[in-house]
Amino acid sequence: MRAPVKNVKLNLNIYTLLMFLFFLLFLNSVYAADYIKQLQIPFSQYEDQISSDPSAVLNELVDKNLESYKKNTSLAQYYLLLSQANYSLVYPEKALNHALKGLSYINLNSQPWLYHKLQLAHSVALDISGRPSQGINFANQALVWAENNAFKDLELEALIARGYLYNSMVDYLSALDSLQRAYSLAPSATNNSISKGDIAGIIALVYEYRRENQLSIPFFQEAVKHQRAKQNKLELSIALYGLGRANINIGDIDLGKKQLQESLDLSIQINDFQGEAYALKELAGLSLAEKDFQPTEKMLLRALDIFKQAKNNYMLFDVNKVLCQLYLKMEQPKKAQYHIDQAGLFINQNNHPIQYISLLKLKTHVKASQGNYQSAYKDLLKIIIKEKNQLAKQSTEQLHQLRSKYELQSKVKENSLLAQNLDLQNEKLLVQFEKNQLLKITLLSTLIIAALLLLIAYKYRKNKRHFELLANFDNLTGLYSRDKTLELHNLLFKQCQLTNSKLHIAMVDLDHFKKINDHYGHSTGDHVLRQLGLIFKSVFKNGEICGRFGGEEFLIAIKDIELNQALILFEKLRKETTLLTNKINVGSLNISLSIGICSETEKNTLSDMIKCADDALYIAKSKGRNRISIAPQVS
Repeated sequence: MRAPVKNVKLNLNIYTLLMFLFFLLFLNSVYAADYIKQLQIPFSQYEDQISSDPSAVLNELVDKNLESYKKNTSLAQYYLLLSQANYSLVYPEKALNHALKGLSYINLNSQPWLYHKLQLAHSVALDISGRPSQGINFANQALVWAENNAFKDLELEALIARGYLYNSMVDYLSALDSLQRAYSLAPSATNNSISKGDIAGIIALVYEYRRENQLSIPFFQEAVKHQRAKQNKLELSIALYGLGRANINIGDIDLGKKQLQESLDLSIQINDFQGEAYALKELAGLSLAEKDFQPTEKMLLRALDIFKQAKNNYMLFDVNKVLCQLYLKMEQPKKAQYHIDQAGLFINQNNHPIQYISLLKLKTHVKASQGNYQSAYKDLLKIIIKEKNQLAKQSTEQLHQLRSKYELQSKVKENSLLAQNLDLQNEKLLVQFEKNQLLKITLLSTLIIAALLLLIAYKYRKNKRHFELLANFDNLTGLYSRDKTLELHNLLFKQCQLTNSKLHIAMVDLDHFKKINDHYGHSTGDHVLRQLGLIFKSVFKNGEICGRFGGEEFLIAIKDIELNQALILFEKLRKETTLLTNKINVGSLNISLSIGICSETEKNTLSDMIKCADDALYIAKSKGRNRISIAPQVS
């Protein structure tokens, strides 16, 4: 009976030996694969440094000898870090090319974790390249793999990437859903690679894109506090930039300007040229609002040069638009036309329909500045219809998204009810509930569309009034424009001829205006003209026609009063103008007017009277300026 027992023991020993050999083979296959689950040194150190000084990381990596990286895994990590650093500095093409280069050294089977990390770099590079829809699949694949394999950091990165991509795709609900999931998973501590403070700044961006500035500010503040604690200068400058914009949008201009200036200073410190350009563009907008044109132009041209080097098409579009607006205000229509044409080179009508419509609107302003009012008005009508259709399309797409999500939720509920064998009455109640919800959504969408139509109608009337003001009034002095002045003078001249009424035409010139511009700048010259416009309005307020005839020349018509009464008004105008010298600092120069008056209604045309007044003005200027000259009467 002992022999069988001995044989059994032998069989068990052989079985155990075989199992041990299989285990050794398994371990050998695992280690032979050389999988990595986190970045190796020095790449992990570089990744930590990117958020504080990406330029330094780039300089360090570029100087590296690639021959020292003998493994494909090392080369893939090297290009991953290059892509991440260029993404942080907003260099779209470089970030995209380096991500693709890194992917060429590995595949999903050889290095799954690193492969998905590179695909995330690829997806966000597509985002800043203006192609977010092409990157969403890569982010989704990385998220599924990270969830299935319990890689929390990669899961957070994938959720954040989805947040950025959906935000660029104007799917704000999906963006917030991904980012809120990431926020709930992330730790609060500042020593982790990704924490709640990092994600707070991205959530704030979504609210900013939705123009919900009040909601964005607490998240921006959390991000600023977090990045200050970590001493991450790059991320701090980005958070300050967003916080500054939000505060300006809610009316706290001084605080917002201070935060933008700090963002600018930080960007310059770490050689974040695009961060510098973004801040300069926002500060230029504030300077433009204050009509401080020379600093505005300097900041915008610097920003434009940086964005050209970075090939940042979206910001090239944006800065060219603002430059167009600047030159419109500076009354330089040729430069305005050049920059609006440049802006059109960097926008895609299909990918950015709303921005494209804003470009078309600005083109109508350029046309109007060139005197093409009728063409501009016709174009604006077409644009308003285009805008109305686009807004309606967006509302419909959002409604479909809501409906799809709702139907999906309803299907899940229905399956759950069937699984639980609920009776027919519960199913009827569910159907009724669905109908009620659909009715609410339909009603809400109708109200939204109605509100949009009202808004479009309001903007149409506002723009129509704006073009009328552009055509009829000088935007600097507030007086009639040259064309409107001549039109009204001509009507008045014909009326006086028919009724044999007295008419006085005066040509007025601002003395030494060129010297004021040359010595004290165009901003001072513009200030003088604005103040002069106010004086004209205070002196002539009983039906007289005052208009800006040229740069510093004005044309005035007065009827139905004697010449000596008209002289009293013109003398008051002259004296009031001399008082500006004490109000406006023009050094040794004096602010004064020379006035030429013609009262000959026997003239055949208005042009004759204007020439007569211009001749009298010439006499006043030749006698030393700051005086009134009357054209001799024909007896």
